[in-house]
Amino acid sequence: GLRGALATLSADLEETRGQVTWVEEMRDAALERARGAEEGNDALRAALETDLAAHSASLAAISGELEAARVDVATRAAAEEGNDALRAALETDLAARAASLEDATAARDAALASLAAISGELEAARVEVARGEVARGAAEEGDEALRAAMEAAAEDARSH
Repeated sequence: GLRGALATLSADLEETRGQVTWVEEMRDAALERARGAEEGNDALRAALETDLAAHSASLAAISGELEAARVDVATRAAAEEGNDALRAALETDLAARAASLEDATAARDAALASLAAISGELEAARVEVARGEVARGAAEEGDEALRAAMEAAAEDARSH
C-alpha cells in the first residue's frame, strides 16, 4: 500500500529529475545552436520556443501527478493510525519533490531568459547587417557617380 505509493513517488521524482536534466541539456544545446546561427534565426527561435513550451506543459503535468499522489498518500496515511513515522517520511519525500519541481521551473525560466537574450543579440546582428548593406549601397552609388564623372572628364578632354 503505502510502500508502493512511496516507491511510485520515488520513481516520479527520478523522472522529474530526468526531465530537469533533459531541459538543461536542451537549453545548452539550443544556446549553442543559437550562437552559431546567422541565417534562419527566426525558425530556430520558433523551434526553441516550441521546445520550451512543451517542457513547461510537461512540468505542469508532472506537478499535477505529484499533487494527486500527495492527496492519495495523505488519505491512506490518515486511514492507518500509528504510522506517524511513515507519514513523516512521505511528507519529507513530497517536500523534496516539490523542491525538485521548483528547480525544474527555475531551469525553464532561465532557459526562457537566455532565449530572450539570444533574440536580442540576433536582432542586433540583423541591424548591423542592414547597416552594412546600406553602407555598401551608398559606396556603390558613390563609385558609380565617380566613374560617370571620370568618363565625362575624359570625353570632355577628348573633345578639346
